[in-house]
Amino acid sequence: MYLFPRWITSCYRTNIWYATKVIYDFICKDGNVVKVKRFGALGLIAVILSIIFYVILVKPTIEQHNWVLLSAQQADAPHHVMAHKEGLDISEDDGNIFAFSKGIELICTAKDGKLTLTDKTNNKTYEGTYKVSYGNRFASQAYDVVIGENKGSANMSSGVNGTLFVSIGSYYLNFEKE
Repeated sequence: MYLFPRWITSCYRTNIWYATKVIYDFICKDGNVVKVKRFGALGLIAVILSIIFYVILVKPTIEQHNWVLLSAQQADAPHHVMAHKEGLDISEDDGNIFAFSKGIELICTAKDGKLTLTDKTNNKTYEGTYKVSYGNRFASQAYDVVIGENKGSANMSSGVNGTLFVSIGSYYLNFEKE
C-alpha cells in the first residue's frame, strides 16, 4: 500500500521527502498504520512542510515595514547624535552623546525601489531610490541607497526588534520598525 503516489516516492532521497519519511516512520512504527496515527502523521508532515516552504520562499525586505528614526549620528568624529526619536528616554549616562540632539519624527517607507523619508516635525519629504545589493533568506538584506545627491548603503535585519541602518553622506541613520 502506497501512502504517496509513486512519482513522489521516486525522489525519496531529496531532503524534504527523506525528513518527512523519517518522521512518518517514527510515528507509525512497523507499518501498522491506524487511521488516527496516519492523520496525526500527515498533519505533522503538513506543518513541517509549511515551515520549510515559508523559510525557503519568504525573504525579509525593507518594504515589509514602515521605519521610524531612532537616531541620526555624525559619521565623522566626534560622532554626536544629531537627531533622535521624539519621546526617546535618554538617561544621564547618554547625556554626552545626545548633547546636540533634538527630537524629530522621521518616517522611512520603501516601495518598488523608491525610498521616501518623511520628516513630520519639519514638514519635509526626501525621496530616493534603493536596490538590493545582498540578500539573506533568513535575517537580513543589504541595499544600495541614493537620496538626493548622496549615495550610501542600508542594512536591514529582521527579527523581534528589526532595525534598518542607513549610512548616507556623513550620517548614520538608525531606524526601528513602526
